[in-house]
Order: sequence, then structure tokens, then C-alpha cells
Amino acid sequence: MHDEVLRTGLSETGGIEVMTEGDAFTVAFTDPVKAVEWCLLVQHRLMEVTWPAKLASSGNESSSTVTVQGTHIFTGLRVRMGIHFQAEGATQLSDGSPATTSTTVMGSDLLKTTRVVSDFALGGQVLASNQVMAAVQGKLDPHNDVAAIGNVTTVEVSDDAEDEALTDTVSVVQLLPNSLKKRLPEFIVMYSGHEDQVRPPVGECTFVFTYCHEGKKLEKEHSQFADQLRKVDETIVECAERWDGYECKGGQGKYLFVFATADQAIKWSHAVLDALMEVQWAEGLDSDCEAAKLRRDPATGKMIFKGLNIAVGMNTGVPTMFNFNKSSGKMDYFGQVVNRCARIMSTSAPGEISASSRTLETLSEAQKGVCYINSRGLFNLKGVSEELEVHTVLPKHLEARTGVFEELRATEGVASPSSMMTPLSPEGDKEI
Repeated sequence: MHDEVLRTGLSETGGIEVMTEGDAFTVAFTDPVKAVEWCLLVQHRLMEVTWPAKLASSGNESSSTVTVQGTHIFTGLRVRMGIHFQAEGATQLSDGSPATTSTTVMGSDLLKTTRVVSDFALGGQVLASNQVMAAVQGKLDPHNDVAAIGNVTTVEVSDDAEDEALTDTVSVVQLLPNSLKKRLPEFIVMYSGHEDQVRPPVGECTFVFTYCHEGKKLEKEHSQFADQLRKVDETIVECAERWDGYECKGGQGKYLFVFATADQAIKWSHAVLDALMEVQWAEGLDSDCEAAKLRRDPATGKMIFKGLNIAVGMNTGVPTMFNFNKSSGKMDYFGQVVNRCARIMSTSAPGEISASSRTLETLSEAQKGVCYINSRGLFNLKGVSEELEVHTVLPKHLEARTGVFEELRATEGVASPSSMMTPLSPEGDKEI
């Protein structure tokens, strides 16, 4: 019954049965989307099988029936499944030579990593590497339940982790068909009662760093206004909740957020810039802080600056790794895409949004249509191995700010990437 469900699903999704050992199947697909669809289809259909009554009464936990809020979430045999994807050199052995037989295929890097992912899964759970999630992004049923888990190896990752400690890790994501989404807290306890919280984005994400240039100055030179930073934080976080921004860490105007799409990141950043001009700032703040002064568009007289502001930098890409931080209760992200995001942010003036070319490539045409976008040229950024093109991206009604940014860059300076609260690679742009 178990084998029939798996093999019928394979024939429907175009999969190939590579090897079978007892009840363990190794299968292959040319399309990662079909691989995910097969796994979810199998989980759903296993619930529809009429299993022998003695199986449920065997006393074996792995075949017991579990009901949540009147819905069966487990019944019959539970199958754990792991998926990994590798676009190039998929069946290479560790020495770089190609795997040409079924025996050597099983020793390939692709199969080894897939086995690591699969071995970490529990019965009835589907785990996919983040490489898979990047490859299938936007191509799956949006009603599927997706939850990032983190690393599946025993390597502990700290903020100053060496490259060698990261190379043996693989970050995984749990996938459930909509019909079985109530399994979520059974596998990931922290979601119990909080299933609707903002989830850590997976696959290709847009990372956003923020920085309030006036933060340290307020604390050291104008302590009577130090509490105004709280208003900055409240504005940033409230807007993030509206646009599903995942807060990794932050405070006092310095934040790292991750968004599932570039559109969400841009909408959030534009909302923050507008909202900060609506804040009721303390009287006298604008006389002590140059960047907090009220400024108007000389052509129209419309307000373009008022009160404290933040510099924003964003970059889009696939993180090398993500891992759950037990201390903060948040997901930490690592890799080149995060490093470059911090460097891009460091080029921004107060009240400016700087974005990479990749972020603009993934931005929808509709969102581009409401933005002022201007390339500031190529930058040689510290720790980055190649020149990066950086773009200013503003809501069109704040385009006049561009006439002030160079002045602010000269008077306020730029943020140092080392001041960002993130586990940046010690090797800068080196892929970790």
C-alpha cells in the first residue's frame, strides 16, 4: 500500500525510481518543482489509504492516528522525505569525477546532502534544502505551508564562525500540503498557537539594513532627545508588521529585516520614510540635529524632510545559510548577499534608500512605476570583490531629496558596515 502510493505518484509527476531498499525509496527528478509536488502528493494520499485496523492498534507511535481540532493529521504509516537540488555537477563525486553508475551516484555530493536532509526529517515530514526553495520560488501552490527550520548538522554556528564550520551545513525548510498544515506545531513546537506569525523568508530573499545616523550623537551630545530614537524604532517595526518584514534583530534605528520579495521591501521602506515625517518630534530637536531639520522642495514648497530619519540599504539573493538563534529566538542569515547588503547601506545618506541591481531586477514593473530610480554608478565597496552598481530608490513624491543627499553625506558621514548587528563573514565578500 505504501509502495503503491509512492510509485503511482512518481508516474504522475515524472519521477524516476533510482533505488529501493526495503521501504526506503531514492528517486530523481529533472524538475525540482515536480520533486516537491511528488512529496506533498504522497503525504496527502497516504492519509487517504484504508490502512489495516491492526496497524492503528499496534501501539507503535509511528503508525498511530492523531487528531487535532477534529481533523486527522496522522493516520497509518508515516513517511519522512528529504529533497535537495543542485544545478551543476549534481552527480559529481567528492573528488570532482562524474558518477556514472547507480552505485557511484549514491556516493555523489547531491545524494549525500539529500540523505542528510532526509535523515533529519521525522515521520510524515517533508524537508527541502534552501537551494530547492530558491529553484521552485513562485512555482508552487501558494496554499502550501512553508516554515524555515535552519541547519540540520550538529555544527554550532556563532557570530564569529569560521568558513570551515559553515561549509558542512545545509539549511532546510519544512513543506506541508494545505490539507496537512495542522501538522506544523507537531514538528516545530514554537509555532504552537502562533501559526500566523511572520515566518522567516526562504529561497531568494530581499535583505534590508537600516541605520539612524543621529543615534549616537543624540545619546552622547543631546541626551535630552535620546528618547526620540524610540519613535524611530516604533515606526520601523509597525511598518514591518504591515508588509510582513521579518525582524532578525535591531534597535535604536539599526535593524536587519528580511522580506520574501523586493516589492514588500520597497513598499515597507517607502512607508517608513513617509511615516517618519508624520511623527510628533520633540520641540527643539531640529535645532540640535542637522539631519532632523524641516526641509522643503524648493520648486514646490512640499515638505521632503522632517525629524529623524534612517538610511536604508537592500540586496536580494539566496543566503548561504540560515540558522535559528536560541538566544534571540530569531533566525540568523549568513552569506555574501547579507554582507553586500550591509555595504550597500553604508553608502546611503539619511532618508535615502540604496538598492542593488539584483533587487531592481526582481522588482515588479508595477512597483517600479511608483518609484524614482536613479543609478549612482559603480562602487568599490570594502570587502566586495567586484564593483557593485548602487541605485537610489525613492517614492516619486520624495525625488527632491536627491538634491540634499550629497550635503547630508558630507555632514553626517556614512554608516560603517561593522556597526551592523549581523554575523558578517570575516572574509567580507567571500562566499560562506
